[in-house]
Amino acid sequence: MAYNSKGEFAGLIVPQKFSKDRGAINYIGVTPAQREKGYVNDLLWEGSRLMIEDGIQNLVADIDVQNHPLEKALELLGYQYKRSQVVLRLDL
Repeated sequence: MAYNSKGEFAGLIVPQKFSKDRGAINYIGVTPAQREKGYVNDLLWEGSRLMIEDGIQNLVADIDVQNHPLEKALELLGYQYKRSQVVLRLDL
């Protein structure tokens, strides 16, 4: 969880460990009031750092194809685009 200098909640990141050397950024979110202030970069950096310190050698992040700000933030940290995924949904 991240808070700004005023102690206001800014966002959170949820890393997930699949095995001893493989993990993922399962969820990342920045509150609407705190967006466009660079918190996503801080959250990604810290989440990635913690996973690497825990022995993760392969770290993935799956995002919506329309989430261009997060895509850019991931690329700035060195994440590389590998493939796309098709998800089918049925609204009931």
